[in-house]
Amino acid sequence: MNDNYCYVDEKVLDSYIKKYFNKENLLIGSDYEVLCALLIRLFCEDLYKLDCLISFKLKQKYTKEQVSPKNQEECKFFFKNIVDNDTPVDFAVSPLVTFNQKRNTIFA
Repeated sequence: MNDNYCYVDEKVLDSYIKKYFNKENLLIGSDYEVLCALLIRLFCEDLYKLDCLISFKLKQKYTKEQVSPKNQEECKFFFKNIVDNDTPVDFAVSPLVTFNQKRNTIFA
């Protein structure tokens, strides 16, 4: 069984957080994972002095599709329906090597 991860652009994540995270809404489980992923990415970039990417594990039925969200609404659907939240690994942080390798270079 191959695991499939999907890269999510940090600007899309930032806009998603600004739009959907507020005091009136309770955070769902994947929202905490998004915040943790952003913090770990910042930590890794500071520690290793490299730009890093954030990836999330996709559910099995989406493994053949690369469904990286492009805006806030797609991001909301992505985290609610496509990301596999029932795994021990919530996200992966990867160093940015080249643009063409974004989706292929992942370490947890």
